[in-house]
Order: sequence, then structure tokens, then C-alpha cells
Amino acid sequence: MSSTVRPPVDGGSVLVTGASPGIGRELAVGLAARAGTLVLLARRTELLEQLKSELVATHPRLRVERVRPGRRQPGRDRGRAAAVSSDQRGPVRKGRARRV
Repeated sequence: MSSTVRPPVDGGSVLVTGASPGIGRELAVGLAARAGTLVLLARRTELLEQLKSELVATHPRLRVERVRPGRRQPGRDRGRAAAVSSDQRGPVRKGRARRV
């Protein structure tokens, strides 16, 4: 028997890094129908704005936040992503992500 594994994102917040080109953009498009909030992180602000417009036009109830990382400040936007997430689903657990 085959089953499809679906991450628990329905109505929740999702952070998508590299959201302006390629796989990151397509991931954001694919998750837009299920997520309550998408936090899009990418360097190219013009492409982020275009993607946001497309997503909101297709999914009017979707909340989209755009984040452009600063140079040499890798943790600068961490607080903003946590704030967006806590608005939707409670506080974000603190800690470091494990590399696989």
C-alpha cells in the first residue's frame, strides 16, 4: 500500500529560502494553497514582489511576508520569521537546526 507523506503545514506558517528563482519559487507556489502564511526569503526583491503578487492573486487569504537577508548578518531576520510564526501557531522552538 502506498501512502503520501504530507508535512503538517495546513493553515500554518512556512519559511521558504531561495524563494525568487527555481525550486524555492516552485515550493512557495506549491505550498500557497495549504499554508496560512508564507515567509519568503531571497536576495532579489523585485522577484519576491512579483511572486507575492502572483500568490496573493491566486490565494487571497494567504499572508505573504517578504524578507531580504542582509549581508554578513545571517541571523538578522530570524526574529521576524519567529514573530510571523508566533502570530499564527504559537512560539517557535529555539535551537539550532540539525544538518542531515
